[in-house]
Amino acid sequence: MNANNHNQFEMNRELNCTTGRLSNIIPQIPSPPPFATGREDEITVFRKSLPIWQKRNQITESIAANRIVLISGQTGCGKTTEVPQFILEYCNLMKKPCRIICTEPRSLLAHSVAERVSNERMEVIGQTVGYQIRLESK
Repeated sequence: MNANNHNQFEMNRELNCTTGRLSNIIPQIPSPPPFATGREDEITVFRKSLPIWQKRNQITESIAANRIVLISGQTGCGKTTEVPQFILEYCNLMKKPCRIICTEPRSLLAHSVAERVSNERMEVIGQTVGYQIRLESK
């Protein structure tokens, strides 16, 4: 095997290794959101105060109607933590299985976002929301 083929082989092996675990996850119908019970706690009040909450229906309708949707907004508006939850809540409502994969540029961000969203959903990390960083996944 020449050096060029070897490099391509190693790159493909790495790609399959890092994405293989994520793609093996079976899409499931998500559990209902905590506020579906009518319970208003600090977390729900905070989520509803984020600017992106007002665009919730528009976002879910756009995602349902289009294969690609680009969402932009200011830092701290709720894109990272809320949009995946909007999708989970929409899929729960429609009884549609889903699998959402979000990427973050830093491993610390991936872990902290997963913790935050799990906390907002009143779940233990690894239940509905998890993360994968190189060799660690939960």
